[in-house]
Amino acid sequence: MPGLVADTSALVSLGIVPNTTLNPLALCLDRYDVFVPDEVIAELEEIASYDDEHGVAATAVLDRTAELAVRTGPRRRVSARRR
Repeated sequence: MPGLVADTSALVSLGIVPNTTLNPLALCLDRYDVFVPDEVIAELEEIASYDDEHGVAATAVLDRTAELAVRTGPRRRVSARRR
C-alpha cells in the first residue's frame, strides 16, 4: 500500500466531515499507510478540546489512531535553501 505523511492540518481537514457517505478520512486511511509524527497526536488532542467543528474533526481522527503509523523520533531542523 502506498504511504503518505500527514500533518495536523491535513488530518483535521480530512476529518471535518466524518459522518458522510464519502468520508475523506476513511478513504485516505483505506488507500494509504498514513504516517504521522507523535507531535501530531499531541496537537490533535489539543484541538479535540475545542468546542467547534475542528474539535469534532480532531476527535474523529483520534478515534482512528490505531490506523495511523505514529513515528517517534528526534525533531529534525529544516533550514531554508540559500540561493
